[in-house]
Amino acid sequence: MAEPKRFRPDHLPRAKRASAAKRGYDRAWARLSKRKKEADPLCEDCLDEGKVTPVYEVDHIIPIDEAPELRLVWRNLRSLCRSHHKRKTDRDKGKA
Repeated sequence: MAEPKRFRPDHLPRAKRASAAKRGYDRAWARLSKRKKEADPLCEDCLDEGKVTPVYEVDHIIPIDEAPELRLVWRNLRSLCRSHHKRKTDRDKGKA
């Protein structure tokens, strides 16, 4: 017999997170992100390291919560692979 699912407190912060739109990821962001991926289809950090990796995510160089006015500013965006995006996000959140 399978064990019943248990409540996991570590999932709680995710549940309390604001919606994507309220965090600044609305239709305007989706359009800009798509344009950035088309213009820069490879991870910019990988290119700096001499590697070629497809873009996974468009990242804000200066996070939205630090500079909301730069949310839709092209020069504040970088195309990143999954690995570089995770590292950058962890750094921004103080995990790395």
